[in-house]
Amino acid sequence: MAQAISSVSRSVDETSAVNRALNTMLERQIAELDQIGEGANSIAAAVRAALPEIKSAMSEVTGASEEVLGTADDLAARSTSLVTSIRGYFSDLDHGAIKVGILHSLSGTLTSSERPLQQLLVMMIEDLNKAGGLLGRPVEAVIHDPRSRPDAYAEQARQMLVEEDVSVIFGCWSSAARKQVLPVLEQQNGLLFYPSQYEGEEQSPNVVYTGATPQQQAIPAIDFLLGRGYRRFVLVGTDYVYPRTTNAVIKGYLAAQGIPHAVEEIYAPPGEKFWRDTVHHIEQFADGGNAAVVSTISGDSNVPFFRELSRRGIRGSDLPVMTLSINEAELSALKRQSIEGHFAAWSYLSALENPENLAFVESWRRFTGNPEAFTNDPMEATWIGFKLWSAAVEAAGTTEVTAVRDALRGSEILAPSGFTVRVDPADQHLHKPAFIGCMTADGLLMPVWKSSGLMPPQPWSSWLLPSLAPETMTLPRASGF
Repeated sequence: MAQAISSVSRSVDETSAVNRALNTMLERQIAELDQIGEGANSIAAAVRAALPEIKSAMSEVTGASEEVLGTADDLAARSTSLVTSIRGYFSDLDHGAIKVGILHSLSGTLTSSERPLQQLLVMMIEDLNKAGGLLGRPVEAVIHDPRSRPDAYAEQARQMLVEEDVSVIFGCWSSAARKQVLPVLEQQNGLLFYPSQYEGEEQSPNVVYTGATPQQQAIPAIDFLLGRGYRRFVLVGTDYVYPRTTNAVIKGYLAAQGIPHAVEEIYAPPGEKFWRDTVHHIEQFADGGNAAVVSTISGDSNVPFFRELSRRGIRGSDLPVMTLSINEAELSALKRQSIEGHFAAWSYLSALENPENLAFVESWRRFTGNPEAFTNDPMEATWIGFKLWSAAVEAAGTTEVTAVRDALRGSEILAPSGFTVRVDPADQHLHKPAFIGCMTADGLLMPVWKSSGLMPPQPWSSWLLPSLAPETMTLPRASGF
C-alpha cells in the first residue's frame, strides 16, 4: 500500500510541475504576442514595406501556438495516466483482498466454546497469507461478536454480506443462531460453514455442515452405552432445538432397540445455574439400576451441573454421563469437579495420536504460545471447512458462491482425526468418523472407542418416525483402542 501511495504522490508532483511550466510558457508567449502586436501597429502605415517583417512575426505566432498546443496535449496525456493509476489503486483497495467473515461470540455464555474457533480461523488466514493467499490475493478476516445472542448473529451476518462484501462466513454455534442466520444467507446468496454438531433435519445450499449429525454422534454414543449394559436413560439438556430434536432421535432409536419406556427427559433454560432438583431427580431415576445420563446441556451451564453431581458424590463409575456437548475447551473448567469416568462422543479428540493430529495440535500451541493448549471437535470441523473452502476457491478460480459450491461437491481431505473425510454431494454434510472419549481426573478426554470407517451423515433421521424406520440400520463396525 505504501508503494502505491508513493507512486500516486510522484504522479501528482509531476503533474504540478507540468502545470507550472505551462503557466510560465503561456505568460512568456502572451508577452511576446503583445510585443508583436505593438510592432504591427507601429508599422501599419507602411504595410507594403514591412510585409516581410509581418510575415516573420506571424510565423513566430504560429510556432508559439503549436508549442502551446503540444504542451497541453502532453499535460492531458499525463493527467489521463494519473487518473487511470489512481482508479486502479483504489480498485485494488476495494477488491484486492478476499474477505472472510468470522461470526463467533467473543462475549456472553458461549465465549469459552466459540473464541477458540475465532482464534483458529485467524491463525489459518495468517498461514494462508504467508503462503501467498488465494488466487494471488490476500485474505482478510472480518470479525464480529454476536455476544451469544441468536438475533445478533443474523444482524451481523447481514452486515457482513451486504455492507462488507464477505465471500464466505465461518460461524454460529447453536442451532438457534444458525436458524436465525439461514434466511439471511438465502436472501443474499451467502455461504456459511457451520462447525457444530447439530440435530439434523436441515439441508440448505447456503450451508456446509462440517459438524456431526445425530447419526454420527448421538447414535454411536447410545450404542456404546448399550454395549456396556445400560438400559435406562435420562436425557438432560438445555431447552432449545438441538437437545429436543436430538433426544427425539435417541428415543426413536431406543424404541427400535426394544427400549421404548425406560427414558426420562429433563430440560433447563439456557444459562441455568441451579441443578439441585434436577440432579436429585436423576438420582431417584438411577436407583432402578443400569442407568446412564445423556447430556445435551450447552455452554456455561455444564459447570454448575457437574458441580452438583460432584457435590452429591455421583461418580462416572456409578452413574456415567455421556455428554454430546462438552469438549476439551470446556473440560478445563470442570477439573475441580469429580469428572473421571464420564464420557463424551465426538468426531475428533485432541488426544488422538497420528501425524496429522500431532501437526494440528502443535500448530495451535505454537500460535497460542501455550504448550498445553488443546484442540477440540468444533476446531477440527472449522479446520476442515476452511481447508475445503480454500481448495474449492482455487479449483473454481473465483470466490463466487455457486462456483465454489460446485467445486466442493464430493471433495475430500485428510483430517486431523486421521480419516479422509468427504463432502456429501447431495446434502453438503460430511462423512466423518465417530469417537468416544473418557474423562480423566486432570481434565482430558482419552479415546476408548472409534468407528472403523466414516459414518454417513443421514441428516434426515428415520428414527424420528419409529413406525417408518427400518428394522435395522447398518453402521460401520466399531473397533476399540
